[in-house]
Amino acid sequence: AAYAKRRGARIGVLPELCFFKRGEVEEAPEAAAEYGAEVLAMITALAKEVGIYLCFSNPEQEAGLLYHTAYLVGPAGVAVKYRKAHLNRRELQWATPGEKLAEVVETELG
Repeated sequence: AAYAKRRGARIGVLPELCFFKRGEVEEAPEAAAEYGAEVLAMITALAKEVGIYLCFSNPEQEAGLLYHTAYLVGPAGVAVKYRKAHLNRRELQWATPGEKLAEVVETELG
């Protein structure tokens, strides 16, 4: 992220569930959500430190339910999160569909 920032990047978009091996989330979704919370904290801290926005997805657990959640984090922390509403067959094995579509938020980028 620091290298990208030095080269002029203001936002980075990471591949879906990029912090997990293929099949890892389906095999142990609760453990993946626990690790996902750690990843969220680390990536949020990195975005704050470097001064860049990063978009990525992670498993998330809340109130006993698991979600496939996308985050946009930046210098001020989490700008927005979106719980994926339209899940594919694999995701339906472990995730609950989100209840609303993604919000539009204002950032310093627009």
